[in-house]
Amino acid sequence: MLNVEYIRQLRALFEEEWEFRLREDPIFATYCGDHRYNDRLPVPGEAEESRRNTHLLSFQARLQQIDRSALPAS
Repeated sequence: MLNVEYIRQLRALFEEEWEFRLREDPIFATYCGDHRYNDRLPVPGEAEESRRNTHLLSFQARLQQIDRSALPAS
């Protein structure tokens, strides 16, 4: 049985992750046609990389909480 709440959560999670990626990589955002971050450059550094990795682990954990069997095959 499909669960509409899981579908909503998945869409919101993907949207949040997409926005994070655009903010973190302004050059990629511009390449995609999103010019909100044209006044920025990517921030290099160990601390920034660690922060991005922590975000990725959080995203993966949240993604795993969504019951795939409750989602449509498409």
